[in-house]
Amino acid sequence: MGSGEFSVTSFEDYAAKLKKNYVVLDPSERAEIILQEMKNQAFAQGLELINDPSLLNEVVGLIEWPVVLLGKLKDEFLALPAEVLQTSMREHQKFFSIRNPKDNKVVQFATVANRETPDGGSTILTGNQKVLSARLSDAKFFWDNDLRTIKTDGLDIWLEKLKKVTFHNKLGSQFERVERIINLSEIIAKKIGCDPKLAKDAAYISKADLSSEMVYEFPELQGIMGTYYAKKAGYAASVSETCKDHYAPLGPSDEVPGSPISTVVALADKIDTLTNFWAIEEKPTGSKDPFALRRSALGMIRIIIENDIRISLSEILALGNKKRI
Repeated sequence: MGSGEFSVTSFEDYAAKLKKNYVVLDPSERAEIILQEMKNQAFAQGLELINDPSLLNEVVGLIEWPVVLLGKLKDEFLALPAEVLQTSMREHQKFFSIRNPKDNKVVQFATVANRETPDGGSTILTGNQKVLSARLSDAKFFWDNDLRTIKTDGLDIWLEKLKKVTFHNKLGSQFERVERIINLSEIIAKKIGCDPKLAKDAAYISKADLSSEMVYEFPELQGIMGTYYAKKAGYAASVSETCKDHYAPLGPSDEVPGSPISTVVALADKIDTLTNFWAIEEKPTGSKDPFALRRSALGMIRIIIENDIRISLSEILALGNKKRI
C-alpha cells in the first residue's frame, strides 16, 4: 500500500511518513489501535472483548497497519465451552474472542488484518472463517467424543487410563498420585472441618480430565474441562469446581480456592508435590525450578493464610511424607 522510497529529515518526519505509507512504527500505538478498535466494534453490537494481553503483544509484532475485522461463529460451535473456543482460536488462528455479556458465551471473533482492502476486508474475513470452522470442528469432535465417553463409562475409565500415565519415573503413575491426594484430602478435611467424603470424591476426579481428548489437544485446559465433565457426569457443583480450583493459585495475582472442598484438595495436591519431589532430591535451585515447587509452596502458604486455616505447616508436610508411596 506504500508509495515507495522517501527521504526524511528527522525521526518524527520518519514516523509520520511511514504512517502515510500505512506503517504504524510505534508498537504501543499499534496495540492501542487494535485494542480500542476491537472494543468499539464489539460494543457497537452489544458485545464485549475478552482481554488477552499476551495474544495482543504477539499480534502487535506481526502487524504494521492494523485493520480489525469481526466475524461470527457458526451456530454449531456456540455450544462449546467458552474456554475451548477461546483457546482454539488463540492457539491456532491468533484470533481474539468476543462474548455476549448477558451469558458470557463466545459468539464472535476478532482478527487483525495487515492492510486495508477495497471490499472492507470481506474476502479476508471469509477466508479466515473457513479456516476457523475447520479448527473448531476438531474441537467439537473432541468435546463430543469426551461427552460420549462420560455418558457410557463416567469418569472412571479416565482414572483407569491414568494408571498407564507416568507422573515421574521415581514417583509412579498419575493414578498413584491421585491415590496419595485422596488420602491426604481425607486427613486434611477432618482437621479443618470439611466433609471427608466430599473431599475424597473431589480428589478422586481432580485429575480425570488428563485422559480426555480435549486436554490431550489443549493441555492448558486441564482442570477447566474437568469441571465441565464432572458436572456432565452428575457430580455436585461443589465437587466439580474442585477440578479447576485445586490448581490455584497459579501466580501471585491468582485467587486462592475459597470453598472448603477445593481448599482441601488444593492443599493435598501441593503437599504431595512438595514432599515427593523433595524426597527424591528434585529441589529447586537458584537458577531452575522445573517442577514449580516454589509456586506450590507459596500457593500452600497463601491458601492457609487467606482462608484463615488453623493448622501447622510442619504437621501437614509430615502427613505428605507419611502418605508418600
